[in-house]
Amino acid sequence: NSIELKGTETVRELPGGLWYEVKAQGNLGGAIPFESRGLLGYDPGRKAYTAVNVSSISEQPMGVDVGAFDKEGQTFTWTRVD
Repeated sequence: NSIELKGTETVRELPGGLWYEVKAQGNLGGAIPFESRGLLGYDPGRKAYTAVNVSSISEQPMGVDVGAFDKEGQTFTWTRVD
């Protein structure tokens, strides 16, 4: 399943360089406004990125995602692991 999200995202490196803070805001499916905050880091054991997010449209964390980054397409692909 895929969900279309349109909006803006800012990424800030946290001290130590292992994690990034991600702030996003926009519309879910073109109709529902949202804001989210997350942490993004690289897990060398998995050789993949790990992310956890919370948002203004859910009472629970959005789960832990593991993903890969396609440098050429400038795109992350995520899989929910919990």
